[in-house]
Amino acid sequence: MAARLTLLLAARAVGCHSALSEVVELDASNHAQIHRGVWLVAFYAPWCAHCKRLEPIYESVADHFHRASPRVAQVARLDATAHAGLATPFAVKGYPTILLLKDGNKVAQFKGKRDYPSLVRFVTRFVNGEPFEEAPAEAEEPKKARPPRVGGAAWLRAKLTSLLTEHDPLEAGLVMLGVAAVTGVCMLLALCMLSQPSPH
Repeated sequence: MAARLTLLLAARAVGCHSALSEVVELDASNHAQIHRGVWLVAFYAPWCAHCKRLEPIYESVADHFHRASPRVAQVARLDATAHAGLATPFAVKGYPTILLLKDGNKVAQFKGKRDYPSLVRFVTRFVNGEPFEEAPAEAEEPKKARPPRVGGAAWLRAKLTSLLTEHDPLEAGLVMLGVAAVTGVCMLLALCMLSQPSPH
């Protein structure tokens, strides 16, 4: 009885969580799943106003494809500023950039009006083998990928976070160890060159 109640509560908790968002947030731990099937992926930046306006529309698109039977596509997003290494292969030049992927390969880039019907139609046409016909007159140009100015410490912190989240931990550790060793040797050489020999 207790086991059944636990399972029921766990299922309900999972159901509540999935009702909040059907958009898969990609990062280094789960990005490999885009190599299976059709994915609509939005590359965004947290500071981008266009990305913030897209959020509720994108949630509706994700909900639509999550409820579709059969499920023909999955919807995901990737913070391209926090995970630059994952975004680099897709040559993202502005935010938001919305790409349609099939088994991890770019099929098309969405350039139409960023609304619910246009995004759903974009994916559905690909799945049905129809040609893409987007109206360029209604297209919104993505905002150029120019982050706000940040100090050196913030930039360094972002780069270190990227190194730790997008690479193998052993590889990242070895790189950091190598940097520390080189820095230590350089400091030691500088101290030796600057210090005066003792007269004794």
